[in-house]
Amino acid sequence: MGHSQRDAGLLRAVGPAGLAASIVCQTVGAAIFVVPALLAANVGVYAPLAFLGREGLLPRVLGRIHGRSHAPYVAIAFYAGLAAALALTGTFAELAVLATLTSAAVYAGGSAAAWVLARRGIALAGVPLASPLLPAAATVGITGMTLLIALASRHEILGLAALMTASALVYLIQTRVVPARESAS
Repeated sequence: MGHSQRDAGLLRAVGPAGLAASIVCQTVGAAIFVVPALLAANVGVYAPLAFLGREGLLPRVLGRIHGRSHAPYVAIAFYAGLAAALALTGTFAELAVLATLTSAAVYAGGSAAAWVLARRGIALAGVPLASPLLPAAATVGITGMTLLIALASRHEILGLAALMTASALVYLIQTRVVPARESAS
């Protein structure tokens, strides 16, 4: 049975009022459950945007803080607009996959960095981490995230590689090329 035949059968079974009720229930459900979850998840996205804006690694306007609420309102508005545009164009699912893969890569890198810094006895504040479980925890984190990335399609992995390469280039330009030009002039 094709997709349109099934939809027509559903419409005959519940009628126009039932179909309208279904749409209303889905919309209300999304408003009650999905929208708050997305808003909570976005804190992890717009906060780094605001930080990178304040540090000058992204346009400084992203780092602006609201005078009364102290919220990074430009970063929030930028991210909300970007998410809405992607949702309206149907590319939000691809962005979600790329965000998940990027988080997995960052998590694996953080696990490796924690292990290396602990082995070298390096800590920015306090005593360096000296847990005997750290090598096992780092191995589990690195392996799990590597497996997660390996489950992605070839196209998605290439997208992740391109994003990481572009990010590294932007970082190098912002931290090496721009300061060298400023000190030369």
